Amino acid sequence: MPIPEHEGDLLPPFIGSPTNSSNCAPWSTDLTEVVPRFGTSRARREILAGLFEYRRGLRHYGIAGFQWLDGSFFDVMAREPRDVDVVTFLVTAPDTVTFEKLTEEARFLSLIEHDLSKEAYHVDPQFIDLRGDGIAIVQSVQFWYGLFSHDRTQRWRGILRIPLGPDDEEDLDALAILDGLKQSSP
Repeated sequence: MPIPEHEGDLLPPFIGSPTNSSNCAPWSTDLTEVVPRFGTSRARREILAGLFEYRRGLRHYGIAGFQWLDGSFFDVMAREPRDVDVVTFLVTAPDTVTFEKLTEEARFLSLIEHDLSKEAYHVDPQFIDLRGDGIAIVQSVQFWYGLFSHDRTQRWRGILRIPLGPDDEEDLDALAILDGLKQSSP
């Protein structure tokens, strides 16, 4: 299903009945749909470029899974967004990849540490390791879904879900679209 149209200034949390899970957020999509729809200004294109670099960094460490994208970046608003909110669901990572081991590497820290990631990539990062304890996973998903599915005034809003595969191939078409937008727009 394509990304639904905004309802007012927010993406809808569902279309029709909320009991039909195929018509509910998180809306499955990919960056080839996200880029032309939301890359409408220089600031937004810079954020998207940062998101591509962020995803490339995760792949460098063998991290794959999927991501939820959310935040004011996807709202209709007068001001420019400053970042994009991302929850990365780790489905696979090499056995040698542990957060404890990698936190010694500056590049990895820039992917997982809030302030560093916002500065380097314009990404507000969160992680849920789906390889871990089931109860902790459910609690994390519940927390982030509850937070992401509302704006700051507690209105319901939709979330986007994009794949994060093991290589950059899936992002190449979307990156070409972004490059085209950068060249054709001020």
